[in-house]
Amino acid sequence: MNSLGWIQLALFFVILLLLTKPLGLYIYKVLDPGEKTFLDPIGKRLEHLFYKILKVDPKSAQTWLGYTLSLVIFSLVTMVASYLLLRNQAYLPLNPQNLPNLSPDLAFNTAA
Repeated sequence: MNSLGWIQLALFFVILLLLTKPLGLYIYKVLDPGEKTFLDPIGKRLEHLFYKILKVDPKSAQTWLGYTLSLVIFSLVTMVASYLLLRNQAYLPLNPQNLPNLSPDLAFNTAA
């Protein structure tokens, strides 16, 4: 590794160390219901909007069956989205290498 590589590595670790404390405090405040963050005015409104749209009661706990169903549905949706993305990647923008579409079996194996 040349000197530029070492400088880049050192700079990365310095930035990482400088961001550790503020991000840790922010995450602590987000996860503690009594604390407020600078994003609360916007975040709380969006959160309540999503709760209203999805008809979620924020006070109730999710059952194991609801959690399992949510996990399976999320996995299926992301798998289908990944499959469609891989099958149509030749037609998508921002494809500078002009990669072709994957074959159906390869796209399925990659998405699954």
